[in-house]
Amino acid sequence: MSDGIYDDVIRTVSERMNTDRMEMTVAIYESAECVRDHDFRTETNTHQPLQRTGSVCVKIRSSRAAAVCLVLLCVLLLTAVIVLCVIFTLERRQFISKNENLTNERDQLKLEKNVLQMSLGKLGSDNVKIRSSRAAAVCLVLLCVLLLTAVIVLCVIFTLESRHLISKNENLTSERDQLLTNITNLTEERDGLKIKTKNLTNERDQLLINITNLTEERDGLKIKTKNLTNEIDQLLTNITKLTEERDKLKIKTKNLTNERDQLLTNITNLSEERDGLKIKNKNLTNERDQLLNKNTALTK
Repeated sequence: MSDGIYDDVIRTVSERMNTDRMEMTVAIYESAECVRDHDFRTETNTHQPLQRTGSVCVKIRSSRAAAVCLVLLCVLLLTAVIVLCVIFTLERRQFISKNENLTNERDQLKLEKNVLQMSLGKLGSDNVKIRSSRAAAVCLVLLCVLLLTAVIVLCVIFTLESRHLISKNENLTSERDQLLTNITNLTEERDGLKIKTKNLTNERDQLLINITNLTEERDGLKIKTKNLTNEIDQLLTNITKLTEERDKLKIKTKNLTNERDQLLTNITNLSEERDGLKIKNKNLTNERDQLLNKNTALTK
């Protein structure tokens, strides 16, 4: 009966430990996959150029969500460790109480053995009773040996489980420290990304201001260019008009020169008629002076 109870206790304890191991293994693998995915995303995002501010905000939010997930995972791991410690303490107390019960049963059996031995010593005359008492004593001794063996096996199992729990606790502690280190690194990367984002935002604002100033300067230069183009067109029109006037004046000057030559020829031919020619010459001289004055005025 006691062996069946011990087997049931050992079976339930081993099943609990196996379920706890499976749950902790699944949680550790999920946390490792989350950390790997986040590390891969942070590495690819640091090598990609910053194209849009919205994508930077999404990356920052994803890093924050990953950090929150890691913190929650650490809290869950600590809770699991505390629960395991509590279960370990309860099971240890249960083993101690069962060990005390077995010790009491052993002492009770020793007392019964002593009583039987005393009764067998008093009944030494009867050989059949002596043999039966010897058989009972042997059975009691074998029962005590079995009880001691069960106690030793339980102690060994308890020691092995305690060592296993201690090693598991150490592994969980190291994993927790690793996760805390990863969280610290991710926090530093997040702060660095925030600083880079702030610097890029300031550079973007400065570039927008420069673009606005250059656009205003470009518009001013366009207006000046348009005004200069209009002035150039006006000057070209004036030059064309002046060229036409100059050509007309050249034609008039040529005509006047021909007339003057004709007059000089007439003066030479009519030199005999000096008096008349003087008058005509004077008139022609006046006309010539007038024409010269007009020519000078037009030339100026």
